[in-house]
Amino acid sequence: MPEDQATLDNHCILLYERMDSEAVVEENLQVWRGRVIATCLSVGIPQGSYTRVLNKLKSIGSIEQVSRGSRGTALAVFILHYPPTPERLSEKLDLTNAPTLDRVVAQLDDVKRQLGGINVVSALHNLEQRVQKLEGKTRNS
Repeated sequence: MPEDQATLDNHCILLYERMDSEAVVEENLQVWRGRVIATCLSVGIPQGSYTRVLNKLKSIGSIEQVSRGSRGTALAVFILHYPPTPERLSEKLDLTNAPTLDRVVAQLDDVKRQLGGINVVSALHNLEQRVQKLEGKTRNS
């Protein structure tokens, strides 16, 4: 059963207020760490609605997801930017398809894993020196 706009907006306000009350300041940013579903349930957001609430908060720029939690281990991490006011909640935003912060972080982690700790600049410099030595030897032959 789809929730009406007023209910969705109220859920957005409730969730943001809870996240804000539990957030800590890190490097001048409001950072919330926690379990999304448990937090939503604790403020009265039905389990089937929490995705819509999070998406709405993200779409108006109130929150930005840094990393996703996992059951039983890692906590979800969000940056809180500003509260979802009635004016912001009623705005029709022209959203782009820019990648979200959590996707960029995941892609960066993939690159790090693929490189396996290799210093690319140093490796390329080393390779260039070796090629130059080989070229020098072939010219002298």
